[in-house]
Amino acid sequence: MSSPNFTKDSSLALASVSLNRFGVMEYAVEEKTPDPTATYYETFKTYLEMPESEKAKYPPIPPPPSISSGAPTRTTLSLLETLPAPPQDSAGGVTSDGPDSPGGSGSTSTVDWRERSWQSRQIVLARQKITGWTGIFWDATVAVLLENIQTFVAEAAVDLGFNRDAFSGSVFVMQYGSDYHTLTNNLANSDVRGFYFYGHGSPSGNSIGFSEGTPNDGIIAKDLGAMLGNFYAPARNGRPASYVTHKPFSFVFLDGCMTGKGNFPDAFGIPKAVSGGTYLYNNKQKRAFMGWGGPVSLFILDSDFLDWTRKFWETWLNNPTETLLKDAIDNANAHYPSVPPQAPMLPYGTQLLKWGD
Repeated sequence: MSSPNFTKDSSLALASVSLNRFGVMEYAVEEKTPDPTATYYETFKTYLEMPESEKAKYPPIPPPPSISSGAPTRTTLSLLETLPAPPQDSAGGVTSDGPDSPGGSGSTSTVDWRERSWQSRQIVLARQKITGWTGIFWDATVAVLLENIQTFVAEAAVDLGFNRDAFSGSVFVMQYGSDYHTLTNNLANSDVRGFYFYGHGSPSGNSIGFSEGTPNDGIIAKDLGAMLGNFYAPARNGRPASYVTHKPFSFVFLDGCMTGKGNFPDAFGIPKAVSGGTYLYNNKQKRAFMGWGGPVSLFILDSDFLDWTRKFWETWLNNPTETLLKDAIDNANAHYPSVPPQAPMLPYGTQLLKWGD
């Protein structure tokens, strides 16, 4: 979701380098302090430019926020080593099941890829409660979006089986730190292999759910990966490199600013470095991650991003055993062509995933 808390300038500055406990290089980066005043005018631009006669038809908007300064926050950006590319066939072509992820493929070195299998593929549906002046216009609308998605999932589960339903049969609303604690516990549940989240994304793409003034809320990618046991261990002391996914996910869609730019795919066991064909070659179940490659905006009278998401889910789950992920994305783009130029969708894993796989 677009966060009124972040400006469109999301450039980051590298601060230091270190190794984490898995031997993965991590770069500490500084995120710019958001400008609430600029974001206020961006959010309400359409309303502010209306004739006075038109403004009278809508609820009054609050005054601009007071200008305040704050120290920039810090996060970590893990740069994972690459995994092997899919093998080549006899004609020299790459064996693949279709379009590769934007992350491409890695080297041809041997990698020991271990993961636990799963049966149930329930999905956790969650949204961040929009509070303050933005919530006056959008919180109820987002709530309806999640109700629609829950309905699509439930209807598909009638044919696929109820191990494909929404986890707990509900939508989780995130507002306080305790809500995120419950959410991460739900993500660790063995029945859960899907996740959709609508909420704030940080400029680095490495955290979701954070809002100004609530630094203890939200989820950080590297912490989630450690909790789920999804990590890459580089080769050392004669041992081959290994990618361990104790709790891989079948499908994840983080519907927030910059969520396709960080390390959440790897944290969910859908590594950026692995192309679609590699899953088949290694006899792993297909999986996919979706996140935005830019800021996602909400404006008065302009709900294209929300409508894009609804159209995507409606298309993909309408025929869950036939419709490919890439076709559902293309259909949503065709219906809302203003969305891709603002924030391109970045899918990782395989775009040939079907909801019923």
